[in-house]
Amino acid sequence: MQEKRNFACLDFPLNSLKPLSLTVLVLAGFSALPAVVAAQERSPTGVGAQILSEGTASVQTIVSGDGAVAFIYATRNGSYIYKGGQYSPVAVPEGYDYAWVYDVNQDGSAWIGALVSVDSEGYSSSEYVVWNDNVATFLPEGLTPQAISDEGDVIAFGGGLWSQTEGTIATFTSPENLFGVEDLSGNGKTVVGSHSTDGSNLKYSYEAYRWSEETGFESLGTSPEFEDSRAMAVNRDGSIVVGYEYDQQAPSRRIASRWSESKGMVSLGTLDGYTRSMALDVNADGSVVVGSASGQEIDQGVRWTESTGMISIDQWLSDAGVELLDESVYPTSMTQANSVSDDGEVVAGETINASGDEVAVLARISHSHPASLADWAGGRHGRPVAALIA
Repeated sequence: MQEKRNFACLDFPLNSLKPLSLTVLVLAGFSALPAVVAAQERSPTGVGAQILSEGTASVQTIVSGDGAVAFIYATRNGSYIYKGGQYSPVAVPEGYDYAWVYDVNQDGSAWIGALVSVDSEGYSSSEYVVWNDNVATFLPEGLTPQAISDEGDVIAFGGGLWSQTEGTIATFTSPENLFGVEDLSGNGKTVVGSHSTDGSNLKYSYEAYRWSEETGFESLGTSPEFEDSRAMAVNRDGSIVVGYEYDQQAPSRRIASRWSESKGMVSLGTLDGYTRSMALDVNADGSVVVGSASGQEIDQGVRWTESTGMISIDQWLSDAGVELLDESVYPTSMTQANSVSDDGEVVAGETINASGDEVAVLARISHSHPASLADWAGGRHGRPVAALIA
């Protein structure tokens, strides 16, 4: 399970309850810029896997909307940018120990997160910042960023929307004033999250919501078979919201969901043999949803479309005619899919190796992305990309 940052105003346990060629890049925790330590021979088709570094760390990986830039966070080792086949550290000003990236804009030029300092006794404190072209700017005191717009100007925080050029541009509350902000639409207009349905944050009874200046606060409800819902992500224009539904009395019944203006809340199911699932991100037009399925010994990263239903990332890659990670080292190519590109063809997440270490993964099955990502896997005209960073 990825380490999930707390909501700004509410803290509750999120986990309680073609033929195309493939290059697979694997990166574990690191204390310095990763170095290539091992490589496997590629097949004549260019399909292959490459281990870029070794180590142990909890990781979290996200990808920019254009699919060209990946951000890797390794606990206590900070955040790194992966672009065009090169690693670079996220800038950390003097006096801080490492950075944690929360969200990134569409082209990877702006991102939000925290600068963390650790004292001699091991206690940490954070300051919140926005980076523009890897230059950090401190945010106003009390503003905890949760998500950033495609253009990189608008930032959602616990109490509203803040602009890098205009300052606070909107404020909002839920009817009970107990809510959490989780994501911001790409156009910077719609906020989604979860709000209390009983006026208290003690019973963990919540429903997904969306908010915009045009519509105000809107509770999204649940499908008939569930009592509670959570929103985790929203598409570019705010019309599609994804997350999961669950029952307080039966927390194992946690199932990925997708809300639309036309159909309302719809459960997406889970993989055969699995009991739980959750949706963590959605692409720009809302047609591709990614997340995880659990309930077996090994969790699976998943991808959903209306035509395929919910399938594992392994199946997605296999159906595209590409080779998966070495099963003797990695039980599955992805245990959780955290982030998806605008076109749905690049998925960032994590897996585990044979030692049980979490490693970050980036999966891709098409050529249609910018040269920077294509160059990473061998060039625009040579070895195509479908890659996993771990």
